[in-house]
Amino acid sequence: MGLIYYITQVQFDFGAIALARAECERAGIRRPLVCTDRGVVAAGLLERLESALGDLPVAVFDRTPWLCAYCPVSNVARAGQHNGKGE
Repeated sequence: MGLIYYITQVQFDFGAIALARAECERAGIRRPLVCTDRGVVAAGLLERLESALGDLPVAVFDRTPWLCAYCPVSNVARAGQHNGKGE
């Protein structure tokens, strides 16, 4: 049997976006990096997520190609000004 292990916990439910801040706190995330596409931004979902995250400093990478299976990690890291050490 194939198994996939993620380093994050994923929650699916109506209104689950309200759990975003608590999930960041649970995981020790102080500067969330949101990777998305411009369609999600245009639909207003990023704004809802940022609101749910409150005063956490959010970095956004919104240039993920639609239905992209590959996005260079270096581009994402530069957009979020992350150095891979949580700083």
